[in-house]
Amino acid sequence: MTEDFSGLGVFFTSTEAFEVDSEIRFLLRVPDAVSVRCTGRIVRVNPMGGKFGVAATIETFELDQTPGDGRGDAHIVIQQLRRHHSTNA
Repeated sequence: MTEDFSGLGVFFTSTEAFEVDSEIRFLLRVPDAVSVRCTGRIVRVNPMGGKFGVAATIETFELDQTPGDGRGDAHIVIQQLRRHHSTNA
């Protein structure tokens, strides 16, 4: 479950423990807006009473082209990701 995201990365909870510095590929879904395929690295794993809080970078991303996905505010999400990545490229 995604708790927070920005152009820098994502924080989510999981029942699985991830290994710090491992590569991760994930689909970031914003309901009624957009789905973005991302790759990154795990930077932190915190035990949280039976689950884990996981922080990961977003290193690359692309718009998911699955038919039928809503695109209402897709430009806002992509703009925020691009803003960070273009200033740090």
